[in-house]
Amino acid sequence: LLGFLITVTFIVFAPAFADNTITNDLRALQNTIMMSKQKDHALNQTLIKLETQKTNLLKIINDDRLKTAQLMHKMESMKKSPARLGFLSGNQDYKHYHYYLRSFENIKNTVAIQLSHTNENLNELEEKQNEIANYIRQRDLISETINIHLDAIQTLQENKKTIPNYASILVDLQKNYATIDDLIKDIDVIENIDTTQIQDTLFSMPVSGIIKKTSSGITIQTSQQSLVNAPANGIVTYANTLKNLGNIIIIKHNSGYLSILKGLGKIYVRDGLFVEHGEPLGVMNGDNTNKDKNSPMLYFELRYNGEIINPITKITGL
Repeated sequence: LLGFLITVTFIVFAPAFADNTITNDLRALQNTIMMSKQKDHALNQTLIKLETQKTNLLKIINDDRLKTAQLMHKMESMKKSPARLGFLSGNQDYKHYHYYLRSFENIKNTVAIQLSHTNENLNELEEKQNEIANYIRQRDLISETINIHLDAIQTLQENKKTIPNYASILVDLQKNYATIDDLIKDIDVIENIDTTQIQDTLFSMPVSGIIKKTSSGITIQTSQQSLVNAPANGIVTYANTLKNLGNIIIIKHNSGYLSILKGLGKIYVRDGLFVEHGEPLGVMNGDNTNKDKNSPMLYFELRYNGEIINPITKITGL
C-alpha cells in the first residue's frame, strides 16, 4: 500500500517507547493525503469555473433562442401580409416588392446564422457538461482514495503499542465524569505516565483553519475530513467520548503542559499511546464530496500546571 508514497524525512526526538516504523508510515500517509487534498482543491476550483461557463452558455443559448423565435415570427408575419403583393393591384410600385424580398432574405439568412450559432453553443455546452462530469468523477476518486488512506492511518494507530505498564483508571470511570475538569483531576494522579523522556514541547496548530478566541481556548473552523494532528510530543491520557461533549482527546506533554482537543468526528488513538508532534490523532466530520455542508469546528485548549492559557501564545509560526 505504501510502496508508491513519497518518503518525507522528519528529524524528531523519539522516546524509547515510540514505534519509528509506524510513525514513518503515518508521516507518509499524511503527506499523500495532503497532496490528494491539494488536487481535490484544484479540481473544485476548475469545477467552479466550468459551472460559471456553463451558466453563461445557457444564458447565451436562451437569448439566441428568443432572437430566433422573434425572427421566425417576423418572417411568418411577412408571409401572411397582404401588402407584400400590393404591386399586382397597382397599389404599390414594384420596388416595394423588391424591398420586401430583400428584407425577407436578410431575415432568413439571419435566422440561419442564429441557428448555427445556437448549435455551436449547444455543442460547447455538451462538452462543458462532459468535462464537469469527468472532474466530478476525479473528485470522487480522490475522496475515495483519501478515505482509504484514513482507514490505513487508523489501522496503524491501532497497531501501535501503549506505554509499558500503563494502567488507565479512566475506562471504568469515564461515564461518571460531568466535566473536563473532573476528568483532568484523575489524569493528574494517574501513575506510570512518565513525560520526562518527552524533551520537546514545541506547539503547532492541530489543524489548519480559521481561528477564533474563546474564554478558555480557541476554536478552529476547518475543512471536512481534515486530519487532526498532535500539537506537540506527548502521551494520550484520554481518547474517548465524554457525556454531551462528544469526542475528546487529552494529551499530557512535558513541563506541565496538557492539551485538550474536542470536536473530532473519529478518533484514531487510544489511552497510553505516545504521539509525536504532528502525528494524526483523528479526523474531523464531513463528507468530502458534499461541499455544501458547514465546516466542522475543532476546540483546542492548552493548560500549564493546571491553569488555562491561550494556546496561540505557545504556537510557533502564528
